[in-house]
Amino acid sequence: LLSDGVPAAILRLIPEGGEPDEIRQVAARPLGIRRRLGLPDDAPLVVNVAALVEHKDQHTLIRAAAAGRALHPDLHWAIAGRGALRSALEQAIRDAGVASHVHLLGYVEEADALIREANVLVMSSKEEGLGTVVLNALALGTPVVATSAGGLVDVIPAAWRVPVGDAAALARRVVAAVVERPTVALPERFTAHAMA
Repeated sequence: LLSDGVPAAILRLIPEGGEPDEIRQVAARPLGIRRRLGLPDDAPLVVNVAALVEHKDQHTLIRAAAAGRALHPDLHWAIAGRGALRSALEQAIRDAGVASHVHLLGYVEEADALIREANVLVMSSKEEGLGTVVLNALALGTPVVATSAGGLVDVIPAAWRVPVGDAAALARRVVAAVVERPTVALPERFTAHAMA
């Protein structure tokens, strides 16, 4: 808007907001994702919830999963979403030799329950407007590791962000989050109350 000549004085940015209690209520019904994947109940699990499209960059996520095997061999990665890149991602998983530890789930209607059951939510995006799924994860108390893409920098502390496309850094941060279980609260300005 500014670059198109709209005066800054008449603009006001209002971040999207979620309702934490509603998010927690929606996520309350167990999904049982580890059981569905045939994993032990205590298996460490990282999830990505995003469309399978270029700017969500699950290719970097898959490379991070491969790099993470040396750091945390038992760590599993689940990608929930559908999109045009599914076949390419399936091939990338095979090529990286991580088919036993990276799971393409397809579309998951109970995404909030999936996020609640995960140890970490990871966003590998090249571009991101805000990342509503990240707000939901924070409302659920699930740690988030993300790239420094777009609006993610406004939500996720620098300690839990990595450069866009850096698979090795993403792997290190994800493993650290699985081990440390950092607590990052949903910032008040990203709640429905603040938005209203």
